[in-house]
Amino acid sequence: MAMHVAENGKSVSGEISFWLNEEDGSIHISSHDIPGFTLVKVNNEPDKQNGHPTLYKRLSACLRDMGVPAPAEES
Repeated sequence: MAMHVAENGKSVSGEISFWLNEEDGSIHISSHDIPGFTLVKVNNEPDKQNGHPTLYKRLSACLRDMGVPAPAEES
């Protein structure tokens, strides 16, 4: 799927991939469709660079739901 602009001209769609980096626990996000979006890292620590707990938890849940390596679910 190539990146494209929605009919209303207000959003874009494109294919992304994301996975758990088992070495440091971050989740990596990348896209071959979106120029300049080669790799973004997100972690669960709000005070650290790339910290975004809400996005991290949502991506973690998606990874768990798909049965691939994912961070442990927080209780």
